[in-house]
Amino acid sequence: MTPTTYLKNIDARKYTPFRIRNGEGFYLLKQHEIPAKDFEDMHPIPLIVRVENDKGKGENCDHTKDWLFN
Repeated sequence: MTPTTYLKNIDARKYTPFRIRNGEGFYLLKQHEIPAKDFEDMHPIPLIVRVENDKGKGENCDHTKDWLFN
């Protein structure tokens, strides 16, 4: 997941109205009630966020420890 998608999902969860009725939570999206579990599956928030373009990254991406491996 990219940082942009992560932030969009955080905003969706934070700013979408939420209601509790009879012990069940619902998000209100376009005047439709969506169960909390379904809405959270639509907008996941992972523990790890990856950079969009990961080219050039590796074990020694900054090359400051090249002297160790020569």
